[in-house]
Amino acid sequence: MRSPVPLPSHGQVLWDRHVALLTERQLLTEQSISGFVELCLTYAELVQVREQLTREGRAVLSAKGELVRHPLVTQEKQLADRLLAYYREFGLTGAAKKRLLEPGQEVPPFDDDPFDLD
Repeated sequence: MRSPVPLPSHGQVLWDRHVALLTERQLLTEQSISGFVELCLTYAELVQVREQLTREGRAVLSAKGELVRHPLVTQEKQLADRLLAYYREFGLTGAAKKRLLEPGQEVPPFDDDPFDLD
């Protein structure tokens, strides 16, 4: 299945990595696909914010010359929280996988860590 919208490269990697499994488990449907697209877009944006914070540092000088927290630190936290919520929604965390199972059904293992895209 292809994304209905173009995704940034990091978002596309996430899509490619999980789309088959989520479709197989019937977690990715016509009704839920927009949520998964948002998950991929959120991930790509978080990667971009973290790369910028790595380049610029987590603290910057204010107009008064004082060292203050970089404004992107707040955005990073918001994106990470949103990403985790999407991961839970699609059963991509250990606890979320358990909640999505039928009673008595075993938790199928993932091949590896869903956050590790290497």
